[in-house]
Amino acid sequence: MKKILITSALPYINGIKHLGNLIGSQLPADVYARYMRATGHRVLYICATDEHGTPAELAAIEDNLTVEKFCENMWNIQKKIADEFYISFDYFGRSSSKHNHELTQHFATKLWENDFLIVYSGNFGISHPLEIIIKASKKFKRGIKVLMIGEGAKSKSLKLLAKKLKVPSSCLKFLNPMPLELVPTIYKSANLSIVAIDGPSAKSSLPSKTFTSLMCGTPIYVLAPLESDLAKIVQKYNCGIITEINNQSEIKVTEIINSISKNYEYFEKMSLNALSASKFFTEKNSDKLVEKIL
Repeated sequence: MKKILITSALPYINGIKHLGNLIGSQLPADVYARYMRATGHRVLYICATDEHGTPAELAAIEDNLTVEKFCENMWNIQKKIADEFYISFDYFGRSSSKHNHELTQHFATKLWENDFLIVYSGNFGISHPLEIIIKASKKFKRGIKVLMIGEGAKSKSLKLLAKKLKVPSSCLKFLNPMPLELVPTIYKSANLSIVAIDGPSAKSSLPSKTFTSLMCGTPIYVLAPLESDLAKIVQKYNCGIITEINNQSEIKVTEIINSISKNYEYFEKMSLNALSASKFFTEKNSDKLVEKIL
């Protein structure tokens, strides 16, 4: 006997659901739940109305109701429809409920306490000293995870280095490049992003992932010379950590990450600083800079 948790797509609160919604989400999950129960498994089939977002607000205005009252009315209607079709929910709740808010905050806190996510997303280029992260990751404390997302000239050598050092997959994972539209989501899910550049490139370029991190409010771990523009930006806005590239870099990265991974107040401050800094790097300001140079 297994314990099985089942859910289906949460129906939006605005509008009456039609047969397509039922057939496309709740009914298949209901069939699976019934089958699993019939074969002796312990099943919990849950669902809820999705009551967040602009559509609910607009629908409430159209009905001349408060959002709370509109959502309450629509939840009763959707619950009645599900009951009349004998959908075998064990629990049909509401995303706006106090209970759901408390559970969401509880699980988010537990994830934060148990895991610390470091992300590098971009080109594995020859000017990017990513070997430092690979070597340091083997000595990170339990719960600290590194995602290396991308490809490039160093892809093969970095993966071989991780294999040679026997870095556990629970600590370090390589992923193929992600669609551009998913990049902000990846950065927002991370506690820390890596931006690394060395050699002549450090003096003449600024990785675009710097601005993605700032926009997403993700503190940056810089691996670059102190005189680089990258290091100067992070230092000026106090939105991350800087480690210079030398034979002690691996040791410093390991020590710093292990010592700060549970410092929630520190990362909250760095995150706010990153968001504040992002306001200075806009398209309008870029145009002004180009005009000044030209």
